[in-house]
Amino acid sequence: MPISQQALSSESTFRHYSFLFQAAQTLNASLEINTVLQQLMALTQQHFQPAAVSIALVEPDHSLHFRAAAGGGTSLIGLRLSPDTGIIGWVARQGQSLWVPDVTQDP
Repeated sequence: MPISQQALSSESTFRHYSFLFQAAQTLNASLEINTVLQQLMALTQQHFQPAAVSIALVEPDHSLHFRAAAGGGTSLIGLRLSPDTGIIGWVARQGQSLWVPDVTQDP
């Protein structure tokens, strides 16, 4: 018997709410920012299943400092980039998100 569209929608909604609940629990579990960021990255990778996920914070000198990562991006942790570096620099300067479907094709 095929699964109804409503059942699929309910399952998807449940997964999204479950993710948000787990993220809220993570935010409330520790005052240590690096621990919280790393746990959020692991949770995000588990839920969305990208190859890699990372967070870079903009420092007072405007450099970008990778503070947490999961998946293939874990070697980025600790890396600092100047604010004029690539896509991440553009996002930091513009204060906007950017969707790039294939970064290998982006100049």
